[in-house]
Amino acid sequence: VRLSHLMLHGVGGDRWFDKSLSLIVAADGEAAVHFEHSWGDGVAVLRFINEIYKDSLKRPAVSPDDAPPSSDVEQSSVRRLDFRLDDATKAAVDAARRQFHRTVSGLVIHAMEFDKYGKNFLKKQNISPDAVMQLAFQMAFFREHGHEVATYESCSTAAFRHGRTETVRPATSATRRCTRAFVLGRDEAGGGASPPGVAELRAMLDECSRYHGKLTREAAMGQGFDRHLFALRKLASARGGSLPELYRDEAYTRINHNVLSTSTLASDAVRLGGFAPVVPDGFGLGYGIHAHSMGCNASGYAGGGRDVAHFLKTLRVSLEQIGAVLEGRPIA
Repeated sequence: VRLSHLMLHGVGGDRWFDKSLSLIVAADGEAAVHFEHSWGDGVAVLRFINEIYKDSLKRPAVSPDDAPPSSDVEQSSVRRLDFRLDDATKAAVDAARRQFHRTVSGLVIHAMEFDKYGKNFLKKQNISPDAVMQLAFQMAFFREHGHEVATYESCSTAAFRHGRTETVRPATSATRRCTRAFVLGRDEAGGGASPPGVAELRAMLDECSRYHGKLTREAAMGQGFDRHLFALRKLASARGGSLPELYRDEAYTRINHNVLSTSTLASDAVRLGGFAPVVPDGFGLGYGIHAHSMGCNASGYAGGGRDVAHFLKTLRVSLEQIGAVLEGRPIA
């Protein structure tokens, strides 16, 4: 948690968003890459991280043959920058500082590591690891609030030239049915007369995995709808006048109020990643899926009506129940 706060926002005066990224190294050697999202995505940053990590393992020390740079080189490469600020700029800096402290003072971050199973176990079960994590998010939120919300998962479209991302929408009719079967003990599609058994729950998990995989493949090939509608909305805005009715519809507004904003990066070089929520009443869920474990670094705002610590507790319960069904055991 301390590292998450340190790497995400720090003291507010040492993040330089005119640069592509900031490489942050703490006094104890912990390191992170912090970047603003408009210029690029995690795929490019992860390549950078992986190369540094690989080099640190293969060449962990300076060779005795390496000569240190001369003091002349050091002096010519680094120079002090003195900023001359007028009163208006100073006032703007002070206002930004106050806004920063107001924002981060309400930012709550908690992390959870689940070590009962991971990617290897799920693949042996022919279940998508990402589908399991996304389903667990749905189950955790439903346990806490009793309803579903708009959920965002980023998917890289780097297979295309200049490709960025498309959105996967993990909250589906399949996850709704499965969530309610696990949490409420009834299958709404089957009439809900009796609690579903292990075989029925397993079938629902399989369906969630299949459908999530389909959505992910479509998104990776640019076949999602979010980016297309976003581009059309920007074009409509540029023309002036009122937006088309679609963009003023309540359903469009709700699906773009992403209470669950999720993203993952898979790499041995990354211990955890994270970000703040994208809406005041939301969760920012950075997660990782490893060979024998899974983890989530969750954030939320104290005034947003979301309990980050409790969400992670219900997330753990959800993952435990999913694991039980995959092993053929009834859920508690």
